[in-house]
Amino acid sequence: MEARSRNRRRGGLLLVVAIAVAALLVPAGESATDTTPASASPAGPEQARNLAQGAPVIGGGSVTSITPAQAYSAALEPATISEVDNGLTLQQAVGLSSSSVALASAVVNCWRWVPSVQWGTWPYQQKVYNDVSWCAAYGDHITSWSSHVSLGAFLCNPSGPYGYKQVGGVGAGIVRLRAGGYFGCPTAVPWITYHYSRWFDTSFYTRGSAAIVAIS
Repeated sequence: MEARSRNRRRGGLLLVVAIAVAALLVPAGESATDTTPASASPAGPEQARNLAQGAPVIGGGSVTSITPAQAYSAALEPATISEVDNGLTLQQAVGLSSSSVALASAVVNCWRWVPSVQWGTWPYQQKVYNDVSWCAAYGDHITSWSSHVSLGAFLCNPSGPYGYKQVGGVGAGIVRLRAGGYFGCPTAVPWITYHYSRWFDTSFYTRGSAAIVAIS
């Protein structure tokens, strides 16, 4: 059924296509510094590099079910990119109103997950979050998704959060999204700053499962 859905629905309507560079807010309940001290000074170049290049750590808890109204609101948040199935309004795609075009085969369900990956250790950690809500005709095809990328750091300077679709999307049985950003990590030597491009990919499915599948 998913294969048939993919053939009859390709692409979709991109509602919002810009990620705001200034949108560096950490999602509610998360902290870029966790329970670490409130201040720190830049380290020497070698120590700073070692701290900034620590192995990535995955976070974000588990997937939660959300209501159609919550999915609708998430898609309209500032600095969010969204995609809606062809022939549907956003209200129909999240299940707020009915449609005989694409949803007759299954009930629409919606979920939310905020996966994150942290590189490095305090005070040189760099963290990328992707706040994703998606809806699907259960077990058949994705009807909508929205993504909001944000960055967290302590000494390192975050900039340019971005997100985009890589694979699948509305009408398909999977959507794979990339989330990333850039970090400039200073050292005790004023003219030495380490620059990092960090990203990770997450796949989301029609029965509410999701997994991080690649990390830079």
